[in-house]
Amino acid sequence: MKVRMWPLNGQVNEYIRIILSKGKVKYTAHLWSNVLDIDFEVFHMHWPETYLNEKLFHKRILGTLAVLVYILFIKVIGKRIVWTVHNTKPHENRNAIISNYFYRICVLMTDEFVFMSKVSQVEFSDSYPLVKNKSYRIIYHPLYYSDSNGIDLEYNNEKFILYFGIIRPYKNVPRLIEQFGLTSQELVLKIMGSCKDVSKEAVVSLSKGKKVQLYLERYSNKDLGLNLNSCEGVVIPYRDITNSGVLYQAISYGVRILIPRMKYTEEVVASLNYRNVQFYDGEIDSNDLDSFCTNRKQIVENFVDVESYNMNIRNAYIESYSG
Repeated sequence: MKVRMWPLNGQVNEYIRIILSKGKVKYTAHLWSNVLDIDFEVFHMHWPETYLNEKLFHKRILGTLAVLVYILFIKVIGKRIVWTVHNTKPHENRNAIISNYFYRICVLMTDEFVFMSKVSQVEFSDSYPLVKNKSYRIIYHPLYYSDSNGIDLEYNNEKFILYFGIIRPYKNVPRLIEQFGLTSQELVLKIMGSCKDVSKEAVVSLSKGKKVQLYLERYSNKDLGLNLNSCEGVVIPYRDITNSGVLYQAISYGVRILIPRMKYTEEVVASLNYRNVQFYDGEIDSNDLDSFCTNRKQIVENFVDVESYNMNIRNAYIESYSG
């Protein structure tokens, strides 16, 4: 089976690398330079809304139109379209009207939807009812392969809780810094991730005088693994979560997690029977952080068979290609 994947870069996005079924499917990457190459049976797209997040209006419009024209083209010539719906709306929705029409057309063209939780399927179907009349599957996010060996000694003497991932407006990092500054903890808050639509200078300024260590740039998987193996816990301060690779990455390393109580987070935790988690309600505050930092004893290690779990996910994707 030949599948054209968009995107197909496992080095940039580890999620893509994990779900690929080596040997069972022949994957080729969709590039704008190969739009006339139609030697594939299935078009599998992950983030068709990418251009809707562009700041410049002309890039947003032209990029979005290009995606729609291409999807319509391959639909007309009989290609099967599978859409893994990572986001039920763009992260930075710069034009709700354009976004709404874009999603409606994508829904109309798609043959099979893959949702990464039951919650996201319900939410998306409520917004776009046509989904209810189409084929869809719930295929959870894969787990990441952790490396518990080779911990750098430089991390061993530092007690810290960790935030990691791209810093975007909905991820609520400024509030996390403000509220952590109100705690009386001896722990350090370490923040790893580049800023997107959030001022790097503002984050630096807000962190001054607080026990906050900043690493505001892209990091390697090795650096992240060392920090996950060494931290006292991971904090996820988001205002809203539809799907979260950060949550699955923290679970993969078996660390303690402080996370907002939402239908999505409760579903993920229950699906993996993961007990090493502390929920908070509403906006994160200093009391939540104090409680999390004080209660540092690990509840339970992660005993999920990662390879078997991920193999089931790969097989489910193969089924989605076949229809």
